[in-house]
Order: sequence, then structure tokens, then C-alpha cells
Amino acid sequence: MGNTISFIGILVIVVGLGFILNQVINTSKDIPTDVCIRYETITNGGRFTPTGSKTCTLSLEKVDTKAAREQGLSGQSSIPNNRGMLFVFDHIDRQCMWMKDMKFNLDIAWLDAQGNVVKLEENLSPNTYPAEYCANNVLFVIEVNAGVAEHSGLSIGSRVNL
Repeated sequence: MGNTISFIGILVIVVGLGFILNQVINTSKDIPTDVCIRYETITNGGRFTPTGSKTCTLSLEKVDTKAAREQGLSGQSSIPNNRGMLFVFDHIDRQCMWMKDMKFNLDIAWLDAQGNVVKLEENLSPNTYPAEYCANNVLFVIEVNAGVAEHSGLSIGSRVNL
């Protein structure tokens, strides 16, 4: 009897680990792996590209109104790994982000007016709300699925031509 319970317990653990591994593999297969990213606004057709001439694979929806910035990705159940959001603020200032009403983890990058990444928070969980994540002297913020920043080469000091 004790061996049967132990066997069932081990079986449940193995099946659970297999499920988790399968989810990680299926989630990460669409993450861009090249070192540069194309930043393309979806809403107005403008285009943002980083320094360099490589073909890039990440498109960002530009949000530049107060209402759209407050909404952000809140309430969405997911986004594709090749998509994200570019927050454009009215002026250079201390800009703060939060995970209110988020349903999935994010990487968030803060950029100065020249497009330099000055702060990067990776794998932020919705459970961190109501904490705020802020950076000074910022004009832009990029939000993408957790893991995309690392896989695409986005890091502190990266420069994005805007």
C-alpha cells in the first residue's frame, strides 16, 4: 500500500514536471533570438529601428495618450512573443509602471530621449501589484513578454533609434 502511494506521488510529480517543461518549450519557441529588434508602431504605421542593419523581428504598438498608457497591456490574457508595447510620454520625467490587472509576466525597459535603455526589469509578475517600478529622465518605456528582452539582446545600455 505504501509503495503504491509513493509510486503515484512520484508519477504525479513527473507528469507535472513534464507539463511545465512542455509549456516552457512551447512558450519560448516564438521568442526572437536575434540581437536587434525592429520597433514598429502598429497604430500609426511609423517605424523604429535599432542601430545596425540586421533583420529584426519584434513589433511594438505605440501608445502615446494618457488613457492608452494607463490601460497598457492590462486585462489582456497574453500577447505574442514577437509583439509588445512602446509607451511614449509627453516629456522627459520620472516614469513609473505597475502590474495592475496584468495576467502575465513582463520585461519592462525604460529609455531616455536618445533611446538608451537606462533601466530594465525582467520577469515582473502580476503579483507585484501595487508596487511601482520607476526610472528617472525617461521618455519611452517598452513592455514585452517575460524572457523576450534577454532573448532579443535588449539590455541596459542598448540603444534604440527612435
